[in-house]
Amino acid sequence: MEFGGDSPIFVILLSTVMLNLVCLAAFVTTRVIFCGHDSVDQALALQIVLCGALVLINLPLYNATFVRKDKGSLPNFIYH
Repeated sequence: MEFGGDSPIFVILLSTVMLNLVCLAAFVTTRVIFCGHDSVDQALALQIVLCGALVLINLPLYNATFVRKDKGSLPNFIYH
């Protein structure tokens, strides 16, 4: 069963979700590899927490994007 093309709303939503994931990963990588400065961590602490919270809230979108193999279609047991 095909549901048509991607909706522009989902494309925009997924783009911002991926941007949050990339920014959080870049910060963690920079912090671990380069042992960043504590003053930067203190100044951006709330921003880092917000970015981490957005990544956690959007875990179902990451699951649907990377893990699922059914391309968003309905499971077979729903059909009668």
